[in-house]
Amino acid sequence: MARVKVGFPESPEAAEDRSEHEPREPDAQRILVDRFHDLYYQKADRTWQATRWLGVPVAKCPLDLWIYQEILAELQPDVIIESGTSLGGSSLYLASICDLLDHGRIYSVDVAADGERPQHPRIEHLIGSSTSPSILADLQARIAPGESVLVLLHSDHARSHVLAELEAYRRLVTPGSYLIVEDTNVNGHPVFPDQGPGPWEAVDEFLRQAPELVPDLDREKFFLTFNPRGFLRKRAATPPLTAVREESPHRAGTGRQGGEAAEALPYDFQLDLTADNTYVRALQLVGTDQRVLELGCATGYVSRLLADLGCRVTAIERHPGAAAKAREVCELVLTADLETDDWSRELEEERFDVLLAMDVLEHLRDPAVCLRRAKRHLKPGGRAIVSVPNVAHGSVRLSLLEGRFDYQDLGLLDRTHLRFFTRSSVEELFRDAGYLVTRIQRVEAPIFGGEVSFDRSLVPPGLLDWLEHDEEARTYQFVVEAQPLAPGLHGRLQSRLAELGAENDVLRAQIRDLTRPDAAGEPRGGETVRLRAEVGDLRRRLAARQQELAAAREHSRQLLEQARALRSGLEAGERELQRLHEAIERQEEEAGRYVGSLRQHLTAKADELRQLHEVVERQEEEVRRYVGSLRQILSAREDELRNALDAAAAADRNFRDAERDLRAVHSSLWYRLANVYWRLRKRLGP
Repeated sequence: MARVKVGFPESPEAAEDRSEHEPREPDAQRILVDRFHDLYYQKADRTWQATRWLGVPVAKCPLDLWIYQEILAELQPDVIIESGTSLGGSSLYLASICDLLDHGRIYSVDVAADGERPQHPRIEHLIGSSTSPSILADLQARIAPGESVLVLLHSDHARSHVLAELEAYRRLVTPGSYLIVEDTNVNGHPVFPDQGPGPWEAVDEFLRQAPELVPDLDREKFFLTFNPRGFLRKRAATPPLTAVREESPHRAGTGRQGGEAAEALPYDFQLDLTADNTYVRALQLVGTDQRVLELGCATGYVSRLLADLGCRVTAIERHPGAAAKAREVCELVLTADLETDDWSRELEEERFDVLLAMDVLEHLRDPAVCLRRAKRHLKPGGRAIVSVPNVAHGSVRLSLLEGRFDYQDLGLLDRTHLRFFTRSSVEELFRDAGYLVTRIQRVEAPIFGGEVSFDRSLVPPGLLDWLEHDEEARTYQFVVEAQPLAPGLHGRLQSRLAELGAENDVLRAQIRDLTRPDAAGEPRGGETVRLRAEVGDLRRRLAARQQELAAAREHSRQLLEQARALRSGLEAGERELQRLHEAIERQEEEAGRYVGSLRQHLTAKADELRQLHEVVERQEEEVRRYVGSLRQILSAREDELRNALDAAAAADRNFRDAERDLRAVHSSLWYRLANVYWRLRKRLGP
């Protein structure tokens, strides 16, 4: 993915590595976000296609809708233009936010009319193509002079159409406002990889020719967005910078041509952003939408350019008047001396993406101390970008050969410089401060015609040729990018870098020895051809060593990227562990409270149980006494019953005896009656 240009000519080094400066996320985090993004997008029927506002389908990510209301609350635009009305849920949402703000109106453009779209006093529907001249003219006529305008593009997603929309509406968006391109996530960013070139590709192509618009990555803070790199903010117009200077122990004039007599404020310059100079190189390395800690900001003329690139700048400046002017463009400016004041404690736990020091370190007695203090304020993966003058420039060397080292108001020999640097001493400075130099860019300047003067007629021709072929002699300033090293990290790699550097120094020394002219201005020994061949061979060997050194630096950078990813994962694990620890502590506290409550409850129940036990014992005693009484009564009743039974048995025996006697009597009576009967019959006859 190509890095967004910021309106400056791109150096060859930056063109080769432009993708390095895009904001990055740890690989594991990026994979997790993309996988969730793809899941959320693929389950459209239950996620974004089922998203409604006041019952009307919106078909957007709710996180993006939240960002929209934040933008509207911050900017309160007078006019909002929406291309692609669809079912009208999006324009209704925007109108509802405008109702809450009591400000703003919406013009929604679509090729098709739909009478079922929701109506609202703040919404006006325009029917036609969003790129048609008649629609554009109609919109332009509806915008009053001085009104602020915000545009959302959500119609045809073909690259050609989106690119045409971007070209048409870039002129309507007002400075400081947004041109939002929706659905840049399709065609593999990360969803629908087979979609074909669409909004993302249109934005990528458009930004190469629209330096006034830059992606505002802060609007992607929720990780999930359907508009990655689609929140394009139009930079505010920058007032011209004056070219005045006053001495200051924290700013250098190195590399700045021109200037007037000392006035009230230090180092206030007009910068040429059309040339390939130190400031353009540094701003390209910083990139867009970064949080920057700038050391020695002077009047904020660099801070202002950073703010135009969407960066948020915190700065440190010693001069009170310059600091006051810098506060116009910086989030925070500390008035402090970089070496004697405890500015690090003032920043406390603040963390930044970039540490920027433009021509500052050469004004400090011990710049390594300053770099070490600033290192603790860099985020994981943060970078230091520093520019320093090269005291080994050919003009300084030739001046020294004449026995002169004349200080000046500006430039390489600025009279306020306390330290002087060459490439090797710059690398040594960063090593001592605990940084790994990942890139050094050279800003070259001619040896002749600069601010350091010398008598050219006294320079032997061979020496002049040697200097003009010496890269160090042509280098006017170094622009250094470095990253903090964890204690002990890449020690072996650092040793290897030092070895390669030493080999380079030896090769350079051999080249200088072989090309050093004699009194006649010719190489010594008269063996010009052989020596030139040896010089060529040494230069090739030097180039090979430099390539090996660059490869080692690249390998170190990759290791640092891996270390940052591991550190991010470790920090995430530590945060998760801390969260679990806190959750466990809360659960333990809740368990303690529950156990205490349970103990109180059990104690109360135990008291109740004891009381119940006493009641039961009393009742058992009463039952025992009652049972004893019952037993006595039953015993008496049993005796009475036995006596009654005995009496009944005796009565029964008496009854049986009587019955027997009765039967006997009865039998005897019948016998006598029968005899009487038969005798009477005989006597009376038949």
